[in-house]
Amino acid sequence: FAHSNFPLNINGVARKQKKLKEGDHILFGRYRIYFLGTGRENVYEIRKKKSFPIYAFHSAALLTLILFAVLLGIRPVKTNQRNPVTVPAPKINTGAIQPARLVTERIPIKKLIYGKPEIYKPGDKIDYFKADILFFHAHPDDESLDFGCLMAQSSRAGKRIVTVLFTDGESGLDQYPARIVNSKYPPHDLKGRNLALTRVTEAENAMSVLGSQVYIRLGLKNHPYNSIKQIMTKEAVFRDWGGENKLIKRVTEIIKGYHPDIIVAPDIHTGAYEHFEHEAVGYIVRKAVLKISNIDNSFIKGYIVSVDPLQREVYPKRISIDAMEIYPKLGIPYRLIQRRALEQHITQRDASVIGVEILPNFRYEYYAVKKWDIPGSLENYIEK
Repeated sequence: FAHSNFPLNINGVARKQKKLKEGDHILFGRYRIYFLGTGRENVYEIRKKKSFPIYAFHSAALLTLILFAVLLGIRPVKTNQRNPVTVPAPKINTGAIQPARLVTERIPIKKLIYGKPEIYKPGDKIDYFKADILFFHAHPDDESLDFGCLMAQSSRAGKRIVTVLFTDGESGLDQYPARIVNSKYPPHDLKGRNLALTRVTEAENAMSVLGSQVYIRLGLKNHPYNSIKQIMTKEAVFRDWGGENKLIKRVTEIIKGYHPDIIVAPDIHTGAYEHFEHEAVGYIVRKAVLKISNIDNSFIKGYIVSVDPLQREVYPKRISIDAMEIYPKLGIPYRLIQRRALEQHITQRDASVIGVEILPNFRYEYYAVKKWDIPGSLENYIEK
């Protein structure tokens, strides 16, 4: 079982603790450590040697110290003593300001609801309008984790925003069953269709807080991803999603229909580690944007991709928005609005627990620019 005081990137998700399985991996900078399992060696014959207990004890103790140093984010310091002394690793400067403020400051959820989004399920005819920002992502909760502050700031500045999620998250795990039991949340883990329908409602509630006017469900198959062994190539994902060309055509129709100024999506594989379905979505959106730009380059003025704050070094030219900027109407930072959106994803520990704990440590929400033909910065655009 992995424990850490500082969030580690395990299988592409920031976690402070996780029961490791064979195939899991932990990201340290540009290095990945793969967990291959535990084993036991028969040492019956070796025990006959008098020296074994002493050397075995010291070897096991040293190995234990090294493992804890790696997982707890501590480093050995040389001293004259026989045993190493450890001190906490230096804290990463994330530009944070008093994250504890977000924990103690509570605003009734009804004051943060900006309006229920109109939901389109697969096969519905969409009533298009001119949108300002069009968001794409893979699963319910991704919109709150990756885009939460940008959504909250944009909607409250009067921008019309639309969110498209490729899947309903039915193959994920109900990782936070410690909750109030009611008709929607039974006293056992949700699975399959029941989990998907619940996560659609949770995403709707989160978007009500963030201010997305529309929630489009493409309803594509969500593939399980609980270890490195389940990673799929984008070609394999596209086959299950109906084919690359069909996907590009569908996304192109949505973009043309809403005619947005800015498109926001996950990135394709760039050295940063993401869920393979995130990368598949990023690939399809990029292909659709290029297709439209080759025909009509006039209406898409901005195209940006989300950047995981724990992997921001991969994007040296990243841009950011100040997540701790205050929303004047309520006198609270936009991070708190994002927090309340994350809390709506009750079946998702990554959002309602991990995201709530980790994101307040970062003052900024990060993006990388793929196209920008708008005068001024992203924040300037939001404020206009």
